[in-house]
Amino acid sequence: MGIAAPLVSNIGWGVLPLYWRALSSMNAISVLAYRLVATLADMA
Repeated sequence: MGIAAPLVSNIGWGVLPLYWRALSSMNAISVLAYRLVATLADMA
């Protein structure tokens, strides 16, 4: 686990701005609804 955790964390934080830019074309309600459905599906 030694080097993997910080490496994955840095990659995740580096990709996060691209994720938000991809979502910029959607309105906030659509993003919220998608995240709600994805969370419920993940919990099932």
